[in-house]
Amino acid sequence: MAGLLPAKYNNVQTYPEQGKYCRVINQHLVRRPFKIRFADTSDLPRLMQLEEVGWKPQLRATENVLRRRLETSPTSCLVCEMAGKVIAVVYAQRVASLDVVDTERFMEISAAHDPAGRILQLVALISDTEPEVQRMGLGDELRAFVLHLARVDPGVESVIGVTRCSDFKGGVREMQNYVDRHVAGEIVDSTVGFHTGYGARVVRLVPGFRPEDEDNAGIGVLIQYQVKDWVAKSQVSLTAKGLEATSGAAPAPGAQALGLDLLYGIMSDIGYPVESDDLGKGFFNYGIDSLEMVRIRNRLGSTLGIDLPTTLLLDFPNVQDLAQHLDRE
Repeated sequence: MAGLLPAKYNNVQTYPEQGKYCRVINQHLVRRPFKIRFADTSDLPRLMQLEEVGWKPQLRATENVLRRRLETSPTSCLVCEMAGKVIAVVYAQRVASLDVVDTERFMEISAAHDPAGRILQLVALISDTEPEVQRMGLGDELRAFVLHLARVDPGVESVIGVTRCSDFKGGVREMQNYVDRHVAGEIVDSTVGFHTGYGARVVRLVPGFRPEDEDNAGIGVLIQYQVKDWVAKSQVSLTAKGLEATSGAAPAPGAQALGLDLLYGIMSDIGYPVESDDLGKGFFNYGIDSLEMVRIRNRLGSTLGIDLPTTLLLDFPNVQDLAQHLDRE
C-alpha cells in the first residue's frame, strides 16, 4: 500500500452502517511515514529479529514456525515498513469457530487455519522497540488496520485472539481471579488491556494454549472483537440520539472502553508504563514532557474519534483523574 491510511479509523463510514457486507465506504485518507504490505518469506530474517524484541526467549517462534504462518495464510500476515525496513508485523489467520482455540497450541497454531473460516484470529503483533518507532504507536496502528479490514470484509464475522497476561505470575485459579479483576476495572493488565481498551471483550481462559509460558501457567486469554457492530462516531451519535428520543434508552455501560485501559496501552507504547500501585502519580513525575503529553492526547483522540482540548493532561494531571474523566465523557 502507498502509505495512505484512514486519518481516524473510528470516523470511517460504511454503507450499510451495520451488517455483514460493505457496499460504500467514506473515509479521509492521510499519508503516513510508513506503509503496510503483505509479509512474505523474504522478510524472515527481519521477522526473526522482531521475535527477539517482542518475546522472552522461551516464547519466541522459530524460523520454521514463522515461515508456516506466512505460507499458510499469506493474505492475513502484514508488515509495517518505513524507509525500506520492516518495523512491525501482525500475523493472523482464518478459523472456523471460537472452539478451535481449545485444540490449538501457539507454536502449531497454523494447523487450525481454515481458508473458509468466518473468524479472523490474531496470532501475534510485534513492533520494534526503537524510540522513534515506539513514538509512532505502531501496535495501535496495525491492530486498528486489521480490525478495519475485517469490518469491511463480508467473509469475516468477528476477530478473536488468545492473548497473555503480561503482569501476572501464578496458577489457574489465580489467573481467573486476575482476569475477572481486570474486566471489573479493579486492575489493568497492559497486554489484555491493549485489546479491551479498543473494544474487545474477554471471553474465557484457554488452558494449555502456550505450554512454554511458565509465568501464565500455559494459560491464554480468549478475547473477541465484534467488528461488524462498529460504526463511525458520527453514526453512533445519531443512533444514540434516535434511541434517546424514541425510548429513553442509554448506551450500555460496556459500550465504552475503559479510560484506564487506553492509558495503560498508550503510555506503555511510548515508554512510560503506568504504575498500577500509584495511579495518582503525576504525568510530569513520570518524566513525560509537554511534547509527549501532546502525543498522548492525540493518541487518545485518534482512538476515541473525538477532538480533545489541548490542556487535557494539565486539567487532569495523573492517570487516575484522566481515566475517570474519559469514562465520564
